[in-house]
Amino acid sequence: MSWTIESEGNDIEGGCVTVKIGLPSLSSLSELDLFVQTEAGSITSHLQLEFDPCVGVETINIDLGCVVNGDNDIVKAKWSKKRKELTVKLACIGEGGLGGDVADQSEITSEQLKSSITPPLPPPQPTLPSSITKSSKTFFPTCSLLFGSTRYFEDLIESTQDYRQQSTDSNLIKIGGLIYKGCEGVERLDKVKELSDSFAQTLPLSSRSVLEEYINSEIGHLVHLVQKKVEKEVNPSIVDDAAQRILEYVCSTGKMPHEGLEVERELYTLKRDYLDSTVFSTLQNDVLKHPGILDSSSASLGVGFDTTKGFIFRFNNSGIPKFKEHEWGTSLIPFFEEAREKDVDAYVLNVLYCPEGGGGGYSVNFHKDATLALRQGAMVSGVKQRLAWSVSVLYLNVPQGMEGGELVLRDVSRSSLKGEERYMEGVEVDAVVEPEENLGVVFRGDAEHAVKGWKGGEGGRVSLVLEQYKVPVGDRGWLLEFELVEPGKYKKERYED
Repeated sequence: MSWTIESEGNDIEGGCVTVKIGLPSLSSLSELDLFVQTEAGSITSHLQLEFDPCVGVETINIDLGCVVNGDNDIVKAKWSKKRKELTVKLACIGEGGLGGDVADQSEITSEQLKSSITPPLPPPQPTLPSSITKSSKTFFPTCSLLFGSTRYFEDLIESTQDYRQQSTDSNLIKIGGLIYKGCEGVERLDKVKELSDSFAQTLPLSSRSVLEEYINSEIGHLVHLVQKKVEKEVNPSIVDDAAQRILEYVCSTGKMPHEGLEVERELYTLKRDYLDSTVFSTLQNDVLKHPGILDSSSASLGVGFDTTKGFIFRFNNSGIPKFKEHEWGTSLIPFFEEAREKDVDAYVLNVLYCPEGGGGGYSVNFHKDATLALRQGAMVSGVKQRLAWSVSVLYLNVPQGMEGGELVLRDVSRSSLKGEERYMEGVEVDAVVEPEENLGVVFRGDAEHAVKGWKGGEGGRVSLVLEQYKVPVGDRGWLLEFELVEPGKYKKERYED
């Protein structure tokens, strides 16, 4: 990541500052917020960028070297997907802008304006080991594209630096492990062999064999796991055919089936009169009077949920008592107990309020739920974020005369939508669910879904949502026991093909 600052215009009244920032991990402007900050009496402004955590950077502060107008209609931002470059143009103001005598500033020329700006030093860049620089045209660009929105690429850079300092087999195996876990984390197991072969070309022959043996053992272990699942769940007479079917599925999609051979689950199911009418009425009354719903200043539920509000609990099985004892959780117990499935390890329960409208035709853009709560350090240790096993929805309030507001689902066989596709109208869908009060919906956690915008009627479209997660035994120790999440910090993460 680096940036440059340029200026143009003949005087301070007409001058402007253009900041160009290289951001290889960014895919669209929707992943960041831009702010201009100028403290009282200051002779310089700061451009602040706040990122979705998926990008890998939380904030950037850039000293502009002059005072600029921070009004929304003055700040212009443009993202070049081809150059991976963000361009921000800001207009300078004529008072207190560049320091010195304010009376003299009307005579400042373009060259003076330009010379008054001191571009900051770009943030430090990771230094690639000299022993592997010849792979920079293949291995690292491929990894950047594949792992760009995760921690895996940064971890690979750090591991290669470690290998440069100590060229041991254990450090090399660590790199192989990150290649495998990275591909598994972004559901592209089909890329493991390609990436490991690419990196192996940078190594001496003796070291290549160490890496190749490790990768081959991991692939062999994957095949063994698939076969064991098949043997447990399928009649021995069809084990070979079933194993072949799963292996073909893994090779073609880069994904593992979620549960043995159970890859043909229904996309969704419906249940009317989900709760007893008296229980439902009490639940409805409690939630609609909740301050998180009534307060117009409540924060949205994150990226893709910009017009919504509500509150969120995240917990594992040992945290269920804390959820039930919390003053905000007590009224939600009937829904939780009705929706809860067997053999589930963690939960995300949120109250979702969608007001009338919805930018781009949607109140909630297309996404897949992957908001499992993990303790700090889990991702660095190789624990991957997971898609929900299932998602249950109960409609609490549906305004009379409402037009729109449907839940729309895409079949899991479809490729995930990317970038602007996630909020474009006219996307092909495979199921449409019209909300009605006390209607329950359960759909697959790996199904991409969205909520359409709506109009007409009074009040908001209010629903309860329970995401349920199945977690491998080895990863359960990293699960967060219980938390009530601050809505503004809650982000919906996505898995993309």
